Amino acid sequence: MQRFWASLLGLSLACGVAFALVGFTVDDALISARYASHLAQGVGHRFNGSGPLTDGVTPLVWPYLLCCFGSDPLRLFAVARWVGMIGWLGTSCFLGMHLARVVGPRWSLGHLSWVVAFGTPAVGAWASAGMETSLALCLVTVAAVMGDRDKRKTASVLVGVSCLLRPELLPFALTLGLGSAWLDERFHQQRTVRSVRSLLIHGSLVMVPFLLVMLIRWKMFDAVAPLALRAKPSDITHGIRYALATWLIAGPPLSCMAPWAFRKLRGWPAWLLAGWLVHTVCCVLVGGDWMPLSRLFVPVLPALAIVFAHLASVAHVASTIARALVCMMGQAFVYATVGVGAHHVVRDRMVLIEQLRGQLRPDDVVACLDVGWVGVAHRGSVFDLAGVTDPQVAALPGGHTSKRVTAEMLDARGVTHLLVLLARGESGLDAWQSCGLGRSVEVRLCRSEAVRAKFHPTRLVRSTDTLQYLLLERGSSSGRGQR
Repeated sequence: MQRFWASLLGLSLACGVAFALVGFTVDDALISARYASHLAQGVGHRFNGSGPLTDGVTPLVWPYLLCCFGSDPLRLFAVARWVGMIGWLGTSCFLGMHLARVVGPRWSLGHLSWVVAFGTPAVGAWASAGMETSLALCLVTVAAVMGDRDKRKTASVLVGVSCLLRPELLPFALTLGLGSAWLDERFHQQRTVRSVRSLLIHGSLVMVPFLLVMLIRWKMFDAVAPLALRAKPSDITHGIRYALATWLIAGPPLSCMAPWAFRKLRGWPAWLLAGWLVHTVCCVLVGGDWMPLSRLFVPVLPALAIVFAHLASVAHVASTIARALVCMMGQAFVYATVGVGAHHVVRDRMVLIEQLRGQLRPDDVVACLDVGWVGVAHRGSVFDLAGVTDPQVAALPGGHTSKRVTAEMLDARGVTHLLVLLARGESGLDAWQSCGLGRSVEVRLCRSEAVRAKFHPTRLVRSTDTLQYLLLERGSSSGRGQR
């Protein structure tokens, strides 16, 4: 009975957080939906139906999962959001029951682990964002529970599969695989042959899915790494800032910072904590991420609740209370800052999609940075100025908002329209004259005499004061001067 109520409590908390942020998404979710739409239509793994095969989705398997649900990209986007939401809510029941098992029937401070597990806004937001992050979140959380229940081969399989969706999880998965082998065979007992066999088994369960996808990528795209790695280069400095922000305000990381109690932590929870530290180093080395709400860390955050629950039984009472309070303060801070506007993102994108749809013909070619929502609004060709879906642009110098795209490239691709984001505080078509645009690549194109001579503003596409786009058409001046 206690486990039933524990699962119900976990489900209630997870529901509250997830539905409070249910309107959150990112542009990349719509990129995946467009790829899945083309797969369902039989066009192939292409961003543009008439273009080349391109590796524009980091989790290669994700569009293939989505394409089973139809060919309309908006429908596929909605399916991805609901699948992620339902998956996380089901996982929350499972995690809630396990936390009850760890804490025991009597009241203790370990019950605060429910807040650590289910009160984090980053987890709730990404659960329904329509990205593969939600599925990776479920797999890692279930793996953490299975490992704590001594079903470690199952745990290794699950974290291995999670690496298909988020490649940066591989060091975390290998750490848990090593931990599983250590705990299964007790290396300290000098069972050399069995220890090596256990290492090979768990290592294979973790590595084989990852290596298989690398081989498929090589066969399809002549590259083992996803295109985003080239299109969005970053650096360790950005990675350090990214990791520090997650540690300080996400909530769960600080809830487990009890260095004096670490010596008493044994078995699987200690390996979970080690995996978290390894994952942090990995995220720093890859340079973090440009997406909000700690996306790269989200799959691992709920697993820290298991660590917190075990620490509560060995740490000082004051330490447990202080860490839980710091966790809740971080969660509340994220709600009050990022969370306030996060639940409007989907609605704002839908407004933009509806406004742009009637402005373009099927044979038009649109050049833009935010190709996700534009690719849903326009079924024709889209020229990706960020290079996320375009290998030629990805190879150019600069980050994904500062690629050195030239007027000659626009001509070569037959671009008929240019869509640029206005900078904060700018409004109206006059922003093109002053180059008051939001991103470096857009400003560079605006300052090009060749581009200015060929493209002229025709319409403002707007959903909020901070989300305004200027649509420019090649050879058209009919819209100049409009507001």
